[in-house]
Amino acid sequence: MFKVNGIELVCPLCKGELVVIGGNELFGVLKCGSCGSLYPLGNYFPGIPDLRPKELRIRVFETAWFKTFGIECKQRYGVDVDRRILELPYYIALLKEQYSVEYCSEVERMFLEEFKKTVGEGNVLSIGCGDGRELRLIEKRSLGVDILPSNIILSNSLGVKAILADMFSLPFNEEVFDGVLAIQSLEYVPLRLTHKVLLEIHRVLKPSGVILLSLEKSCSGGCDVDKEFNYVYEDEYVKVKKHFHRGWGKEGLKAISRVFKILKLGEDKGYYYVLATKDILQ
Repeated sequence: MFKVNGIELVCPLCKGELVVIGGNELFGVLKCGSCGSLYPLGNYFPGIPDLRPKELRIRVFETAWFKTFGIECKQRYGVDVDRRILELPYYIALLKEQYSVEYCSEVERMFLEEFKKTVGEGNVLSIGCGDGRELRLIEKRSLGVDILPSNIILSNSLGVKAILADMFSLPFNEEVFDGVLAIQSLEYVPLRLTHKVLLEIHRVLKPSGVILLSLEKSCSGGCDVDKEFNYVYEDEYVKVKKHFHRGWGKEGLKAISRVFKILKLGEDKGYYYVLATKDILQ
């Protein structure tokens, strides 16, 4: 059994038990006892595993890492070019040591404070945790997940435990967390995958648990239609032409209500805020 911050991690593919088979719990290799999948441990930050899908991991880097611990790797790797491109702006931010310390709005502050009060002393998972801003703000026993190594480095460096994992296949057993945060993270979910990610959040949340979502609006002018679009990211170092986002509208909010019981709905200029509890799926 392998734990980070007291939370057991399992294989994201089959939910089998993970054990250290090379090195130690800071730098080594994890193996799933059920399907045999291998995962590097500590290659981006000591004690932090990379449990992302193989298409988001770098084959040459991992093969060399496994070899260091005397383990031969025969896994097949694909390449997800679009999500690799998304990493560039975040690495630039890391080089500049940019991280967040404040609330985005008064509405966000109110919702985060209510979430903190509702969860109490329970375990909190932050999905798409970024630099760990929300977990630092609520000061809770917690764990973050993100697909970007730069965010994992920054979050852990700032004192918030976070692992590399994909929100569509979370490396946890069922009903582990008392609260789940997804703040400014579901804007990277394609429309067709909305239900899938909501079901995955539902799976890891305890029956009495609560979620807080902040969802980027489709536009600032009151448009309430779900849509996908791309930003152009540009600064003095790099220009990224395709930077995927999805805007949330009334259909997306309805999708949430089919999986969770909405307790409170609010909004500011750029985001909807949804505080909800786990509901029994039909």
